[in-house]
Amino acid sequence: MSVDVADLGDQVPGAGPTDKMGRVIAVPFGTLAVDTTLVSPAHDLLGWSIRESTGLAGALVELIDGGNAAGSFIAAISLEAGFDPSSTQTPAANTQTGANAALAATFGGAAGTVAFITSLRIEGLGATAATEVQATLTGVQGGTITYPVNVPAGAAVPIVPVVDNWPDRGLQASAAGTAITLNLPAFGAGNTFAEAEIQGYIQVAASNADTQWLGDSGIYVQAGLLLHVVAGSVRGAVWIRS
Repeated sequence: MSVDVADLGDQVPGAGPTDKMGRVIAVPFGTLAVDTTLVSPAHDLLGWSIRESTGLAGALVELIDGGNAAGSFIAAISLEAGFDPSSTQTPAANTQTGANAALAATFGGAAGTVAFITSLRIEGLGATAATEVQATLTGVQGGTITYPVNVPAGAAVPIVPVVDNWPDRGLQASAAGTAITLNLPAFGAGNTFAEAEIQGYIQVAASNADTQWLGDSGIYVQAGLLLHVVAGSVRGAVWIRS
């Protein structure tokens, strides 16, 4: 864990005092979803800046003086109220067409974003010989989903469309920065048209945050500062004077 040091004569994040000599140590921490001791020795807790790390939900954490959640309670930090995921959503869709060719309709995959699919559709015409191909939806939570597609005999005979949808929020990608893809194999010799389409949205990982400055003296923490994660995951920093 890196430790940044700032003079109180400089601007301290969170609008802290600027006229007192001394040192404030910023102790940053990466994404945490489990209880973690942030600072071990006794110190003055001067403030914090903490945000929910995924942009997909709220979070609730507590600061505890002690080595576990049964220690002395310092503060509860809620990042749940007012969370509005729709404010960071952008509609997304992709359609691929071809003649006796493998197709892959895809969207998502950019760093710092999460893709959601709300519907898919497969249409097309038959082939010289009847067959069945297996379309797959990959990159989604829960693992790959397979869709049998019956291809009739006859290049002018339409297939029975394959349609699936996920109302409300949609089906989430398996992880941030992961693309969702509908893979459709070629229908076979004689096929003149096939189509794979997916629709959904991209959500940017923006989230609620809380920044507090507790004053010149802060709160004395005797047994070490524990971040107790009640729900969700967070990242940020605490400001201390040791």
